[in-house]
Amino acid sequence: MLIKVDELNTERGERFFLARHKASDYPSQLFDDWYKDPPYKKLSVKKVLFYIGGMALGDYVMFNPTLASFREAFPEAAFSIVGCPSKAVQMLAQEAGLIDKLLWSRIRKHRPWAYKKYKELWNYGRAEGTIDLLVDTQRQFLPSLILSICFEYRNRIGYSSKCFFSDWKFDEPNRKNVHDTYQSLMLARRLGIRPIPTMHSIRIPEWVEERISRLLNNISSRKIIAMFPLVSCDDPCRQWPLEYWAQLIGLLREKGYELVLLGDPGRIDVLRSMGRGNVRIFWDILSEEEREYEIFFCAALLKQVACVVGLESGGSHLAAACGANTLTLAPATRLGRYAPFGERSWVIFSDRLELEEEMTEEDRVSIIKSLTPRVVCSAIEEILHER
Repeated sequence: MLIKVDELNTERGERFFLARHKASDYPSQLFDDWYKDPPYKKLSVKKVLFYIGGMALGDYVMFNPTLASFREAFPEAAFSIVGCPSKAVQMLAQEAGLIDKLLWSRIRKHRPWAYKKYKELWNYGRAEGTIDLLVDTQRQFLPSLILSICFEYRNRIGYSSKCFFSDWKFDEPNRKNVHDTYQSLMLARRLGIRPIPTMHSIRIPEWVEERISRLLNNISSRKIIAMFPLVSCDDPCRQWPLEYWAQLIGLLREKGYELVLLGDPGRIDVLRSMGRGNVRIFWDILSEEEREYEIFFCAALLKQVACVVGLESGGSHLAAACGANTLTLAPATRLGRYAPFGERSWVIFSDRLELEEEMTEEDRVSIIKSLTPRVVCSAIEEILHER
């Protein structure tokens, strides 16, 4: 749910709004009774298997509260995850104590020709033995059926095919309007497991936080704004022109801010070109040793900067989860259930998203190009003033 804060002055006729993002949840009466007599307390659980599938950084951050809640409920259980997380995601999960074993599996599409991958799952099932609790995050019938064949389990929770495979049934009213984080949390809530108070469990080694504090003190005494200007996909509707980023950097520098650019180390040259020598490239300020722990240094940085500006990407999700003022530039995307989740999550969006149900790619690209650097700069200043 987007709560409008202000209409932004535009230069090209488009109407943009700055809004706080408040993640939409299911009505509390749906799960209040489950908390009164929690089913999970009646289970003997030593081994939990989560089938998650894809685990990019943004996916992990949205599922993190569910993993953390299960860990709170079963502190001594061994957690195995079936999926294909990046190295950074693995490091975050291990540091938070949310994974004990990874069963690597990457199935792009569940089709008959993926039988080799299914055989791999079968072998995992034989090696794991009986699972006390299988947590199935899939919504399609076929992958859930494959799990039934490949793994032996005593209890199972999942929402696939209207809970067909689940030992516990539950409704999901108005699901399409509910944030993905809360959709996943239904798997915990149905067992009477409450979300942890902080929602996310993003732990950073203490030595990393100490180093990043010293690093930031050495960089500048001015307010620091971090930016994630790149996304991994080629979808033009999720990008903002590189020249706009360069102009925004110039505007913010004129106002006295220090800028730090973050992104894929494989695209550092793009970031350097964009910064034109006027910004810090996060990768460049880390030593060789520190780069091995880049994800932790990144999270530590995000917790301390004045504001984070980015596209709808894993970096923005991580920033919001770390409690940073996070401004997501997705003017032509109905973020809704996928927006970065956090108390300081902000979004710029076009009113055409509310007025027009269907838009072509050309329409969306036109909206994106209408969002000028000056408009974004004014939004950042308003956020910092609100803070």
